[in-house]
Amino acid sequence: MPAASTLADLEVTLRELGAKLSAREVHALYLGAMTSVRPAVGPHLLLGRIFGDEHIVVDSGDDVGRHLPVLFGYWNTLLAQREEGRVGLAEVKLAEPFTRVDLMNRARGRDQELTWYLRGFDACGSDPDDLGPEGKRLLAGIAQGARHLQSFIGMLERRPGATGHELAQCRTMLDGLESTLDTILGNLLDVSDAVRTGRAPVVH
Repeated sequence: MPAASTLADLEVTLRELGAKLSAREVHALYLGAMTSVRPAVGPHLLLGRIFGDEHIVVDSGDDVGRHLPVLFGYWNTLLAQREEGRVGLAEVKLAEPFTRVDLMNRARGRDQELTWYLRGFDACGSDPDDLGPEGKRLLAGIAQGARHLQSFIGMLERRPGATGHELAQCRTMLDGLESTLDTILGNLLDVSDAVRTGRAPVVH
């Protein structure tokens, strides 16, 4: 089993292999796949999504030996975090001091992560009906979160002269939205586990 790898390790590997996704997007893709109730879910099913093709282009066997363990190892990292109850969007530090553009870029990145989360769920052959009424409600919460992010971006685009105090309020708003999304993602994984094991889900 590949050793766990970090988000930074993953970013380097994706860049070296010319992947079309960022490490944050792969993080979300993996979480979406983990929410599937289908058997045999794993990163091997997602390589086509990450690289836009069914095959990874590498120069040698050494490249395969060096890069694939990182891709598979990050899956193991997320599994470990899941066991510890630490599930959510990728951790991203905001520059200090931050600007209006920094906040917009952060929100745009989060919006893309939600897109790739849903693609990960779809990639493993899952359907919202598989998760039952509670799972479908939570998936709708992901879509609603994306709409809130887009509204947040639009609000900042209309306020080029926002003051430092206003930007601080906007950051608090974005932090709150991200926290809500983290809770939804964790609950979705709990619902998925409950469906697979036949027990009642516990949501927060």
